[in-house]
Amino acid sequence: TRIFRSGQTRATLASMRACEGIVETAEIRMTDDGTTVTASVGTPLGIGAKLTWANTEDARFARFIRTGSTSGVLHVRCYQ
Repeated sequence: TRIFRSGQTRATLASMRACEGIVETAEIRMTDDGTTVTASVGTPLGIGAKLTWANTEDARFARFIRTGSTSGVLHVRCYQ
């Protein structure tokens, strides 16, 4: 559940200013304070839910799990 793309370096990530994501495929559950997300802990996010992080430091604390038998997909983009 790390936000890191092939070809990116830590220096590249450090220059990112904001990140946004959208949930696809299936519902997921998340925490954004670094705590462990479980079936009963965290915020449920349905298909189409949008997430925004003001900076990559906040995004690094996000944790995700699937809520059913199908894994959700979270597409994330970060901007400089």
